[in-house]
Amino acid sequence: MSAAARSPFPEPVAVFVGQGPYVSALHHANGEVQWRYDMPAAKRIVGGLEKASGAVLARADFSGGPWIAVGEVDGRQLWTWEWEGPEIRPYVGEAADRLFFQTGSDLAVLDSTTGRLARTYKELDGAKPVSEHKVLLNTLPAGGVEAWSATDGKRLWSVPDAFAPRVFGDTVVMVKSAPEEKSSGTLAVDTRTGTQRWLYRDLFSPSPGTVPVVVGEGAPLILRADVEGVGLVRVDVRTGHRGPVRLLPERALLNVFHADSTVYAHCADRFPDVAGQADRGPESRLYAFPISAMT
Repeated sequence: MSAAARSPFPEPVAVFVGQGPYVSALHHANGEVQWRYDMPAAKRIVGGLEKASGAVLARADFSGGPWIAVGEVDGRQLWTWEWEGPEIRPYVGEAADRLFFQTGSDLAVLDSTTGRLARTYKELDGAKPVSEHKVLLNTLPAGGVEAWSATDGKRLWSVPDAFAPRVFGDTVVMVKSAPEEKSSGTLAVDTRTGTQRWLYRDLFSPSPGTVPVVVGEGAPLILRADVEGVGLVRVDVRTGHRGPVRLLPERALLNVFHADSTVYAHCADRFPDVAGQADRGPESRLYAFPISAMT
């Protein structure tokens, strides 16, 4: 395969599998077992499996068992974390050499090397780590987005009346509502400082309540324009520069995504009737056009 035809994603070294009482590392190409870890006798079932830097995190049992860190290279047990609290403690991510676990309405922070509890964030039940910027993004139940330092636990910034934050490099894009005007739009801020980069009141997420996430470095942000029918606009995430409106002869935009140099828009003449059980959905169509047509 030529260099130009190679996948932009790194080739995996191993595939990690949790089955029964074992955690195994399999070679990605031939399935050969590279190592196998035997769960402790008291908790013989793998109830969850997550990947962190340098380790595989295995949850023993399905209800209240400890989290066990296993070295990804040799399968050696690194540490075990027992939590005296709610049974469900899902792993939510890592940042600044810390691992984050949800514990009820709080967020437990573990040292990734020792597995010791470093701190607990109170009432951060929706926080997500942004590893490359060492911050935590949290959406408040009443509306609002805030960022916390993953290093020292200080609050860095907050944006009221906002939700659905998504990170694009050093920029956070979110839905920004204006309750007094009964309207909403799209806001972009600096990930570390919360400084506003741009705000558009006439551009929205293609899907209600979300900001589109597209895979691949430098992938475009596509937003829906406030026009009759379906109109799509490409926006430069960092500068806010917007291209022309791409109009499609439809009434409803179901989804939009991007692959290579092409944008795909899934459209229909109406949205599905979620309340009508007999509704088999509208007839839909898929449009494809080059991303260059949106600049």
